[in-house]
Amino acid sequence: MENTNESTCSIHAGQIIIGSCSGCGRPVCGKCIAERKRDRLLCHECSVKDIVASYDREREEDTEELHEAQVKKHERLTRRRKIVRLSMISALAAEAIILPFVAAKVRPKSHHWVIGKVSEAELKANECVENLWKIKAAVDEFIRDNKRPPTSLDELKNPYLRKTLTSPQSGQQYLYKKVEEGVYVFGCPTPREHALRQFCCDTTGSAPQAIP
Repeated sequence: MENTNESTCSIHAGQIIIGSCSGCGRPVCGKCIAERKRDRLLCHECSVKDIVASYDREREEDTEELHEAQVKKHERLTRRRKIVRLSMISALAAEAIILPFVAAKVRPKSHHWVIGKVSEAELKANECVENLWKIKAAVDEFIRDNKRPPTSLDELKNPYLRKTLTSPQSGQQYLYKKVEEGVYVFGCPTPREHALRQFCCDTTGSAPQAIP
């Protein structure tokens, strides 16, 4: 509020006091005033304090926004991993039911699967299915992060795969080859052990396929 008292400033000789600082309440003249904000007058010292306080508020807001963004990112990654795990479990359950019937139909005499019993061959087949789904999940995550498929399975080592996966039947590394630009196929190196021609998947997002 403007002051009509025409007393002089104690700091600037001969200058008439026109009001008081809204920050500290000290009487100020025209030379004392550093900033006018609507009906507020601020001296130089209070103006600096106001700028610093404003900067601190903005920094706190930026920190809160960054923290919220990190929390949301963590939640998205957690949901994505849960979806991948559920998909793997569902697919493993389906493959465990389907593969014995496929094997019995294609090679009923030579294969070791027995309905109602879990044979060593069936356990290895289920492990092979699980390995393919692990590779598929790692490939999908690699593509999301790098906007391209890996050129070899070695690119998936840490953080996408903890170790190199091999076929439980032969101990050989899973096959991975380019079929066209930007598309790779990966699969079991010994599909005949499952009584199948091919047991593979590709980098387009499709599920592993058992081809008798």
